[in-house]
Amino acid sequence: MSGQLQILCVDDEANVLRAIERVFLDDDYEVITASSGEAGLAMLAENPSVQLVISDYRMPGMNGVEFLRRVRDSRPDTIRIVLSGYADTPSVVAAINDGQIYKFLPKPWKDDELRETVNRALEFHILQSRNRHLTEELSKSNSYLQDVNEQLEKMMIERGSELLIQDRAIRQSQKILNLIPLGLLVIDSDGAVIRCNRAAETLLGIPLSEILNASQLSIVLPKDIVLLYQDVYLNWRDACSTLSLGGAVLYLNVMPMEDLGERMVLVLISCAGAAGKEPCHG
Repeated sequence: MSGQLQILCVDDEANVLRAIERVFLDDDYEVITASSGEAGLAMLAENPSVQLVISDYRMPGMNGVEFLRRVRDSRPDTIRIVLSGYADTPSVVAAINDGQIYKFLPKPWKDDELRETVNRALEFHILQSRNRHLTEELSKSNSYLQDVNEQLEKMMIERGSELLIQDRAIRQSQKILNLIPLGLLVIDSDGAVIRCNRAAETLLGIPLSEILNASQLSIVLPKDIVLLYQDVYLNWRDACSTLSLGGAVLYLNVMPMEDLGERMVLVLISCAGAAGKEPCHG
């Protein structure tokens, strides 16, 4: 059961809970149920791996909106879905607008729509988790690079040979980049790749020389990466996605950055492995 995604369903009607369990009978989900908001919070505390919560709106005692608000406060990364036959209820509308609820589904629901909504919500949850992990890895790498740069600056002052130390710093930085297990591309405002490491070369299957010397991104990089770069540079916001390449699934985490006032885009690439297989670690 450790590999299953966990869903918590809360409704005061037992037949509704049984109906939801039947919807996901053929899916690899572990469905946990509770008959009230209070019981739902207790189940959530007992099951820290729950990734998604589905709740009825009209329940005795704590209603669904209040329950999901408390879920958000204690577990902000958990996806929250409300079921209700009262779509125009002001508190439901306010909760959606306030971000307490990921999705509203009317009662009676359509099984296919409920399954599709849950599937997409869990994919979104996985991408969010992956994005946080990549950001943490990048932060660690940046800290290490900063320490190395500080050491190199001290060496430059001590030896009094600025040009020589700068050249060493560039070569040392590239060596460090090549040790990072994540694929890394830095693309400048003209759409040219100015930094690339060995992991990116391996994951994309494209030689470093071709990536760095291409006159246009679209000539050498996959279309999905080019479109993500354009979107991030245009809107100046983070984005994440997946890319199927050579039978493997790649996670892409793209973010804007500035260096000495110059705008750039950073692309982090990691490999999730082939469909249905364990993640690769190369």
